[in-house]
Amino acid sequence: MRAGVKQRLEPGLSLDASLTLPYVLFVPETVGIPVVVDGGLLAGLEAFYLSPRVQWIGFSADGQAVSGWVYRPTGGYAFSTYVLEPGYLGSFQGGGGLFSLSAAMRL
Repeated sequence: MRAGVKQRLEPGLSLDASLTLPYVLFVPETVGIPVVVDGGLLAGLEAFYLSPRVQWIGFSADGQAVSGWVYRPTGGYAFSTYVLEPGYLGSFQGGGGLFSLSAAMRL
């Protein structure tokens, strides 16, 4: 479950922040699913947008709390009823990254 807020700064430019709460809060037997707090910038032109963001991720693995900061530049296209968003997730501590493709329903 993800909830967020956006604050328009000017046409085509907004600040964005969100909190992602994993289903582990509702299914206690599940471990290792993160809680994510993130903030970023949304810069768009018509239906296209770019969104560089910084995220704090925290989760429990084998009974130990693990957390860290990551960066996530994304882009996207907003259709009338959904959004497609390719992105990259990388760590400030180095190491490999992950490419992603997300979709969301527009409300």
